[in-house]
Amino acid sequence: MTISTEKQRTDFIRIVQEFKLDGKKRFIGEFKQFREKRSIKQNSLYHSWLNCIEKETGNDHDAMHEFFKRKFLSFSCHDIYGEEVAIPLSTTKLDTKQFTDFLENVKMFMQEQGTRLPIPGEPDFDEFWSIYGERG
Repeated sequence: MTISTEKQRTDFIRIVQEFKLDGKKRFIGEFKQFREKRSIKQNSLYHSWLNCIEKETGNDHDAMHEFFKRKFLSFSCHDIYGEEVAIPLSTTKLDTKQFTDFLENVKMFMQEQGTRLPIPGEPDFDEFWSIYGERG
């Protein structure tokens, strides 16, 4: 339920109070600020950066994606047949703020490696996009 008005909050509280609990089933309640999932523009920018990294460094696009996920995102841990398996969060699950933070980390890391990754609005972005945009 998305809440943005006093009436919606009152309705939400009423629904929670009326929810029948039997002491057997367990439930998870979550109340958090709503944020849109990462945008298509953010995702396109990220993949253009991966294209650039691949062409400039020789490192595979998909391998770099996995590298950045493992380097900059949190993990969920699972016990599978007695082995602990750590799986990085998927970028598809990130909201726009989280994805912006992820992009900033990638940009700073690659700058330290000597590869500049421009963003829209910077003077050389249009040229960059014409070379690396999408899966170019």
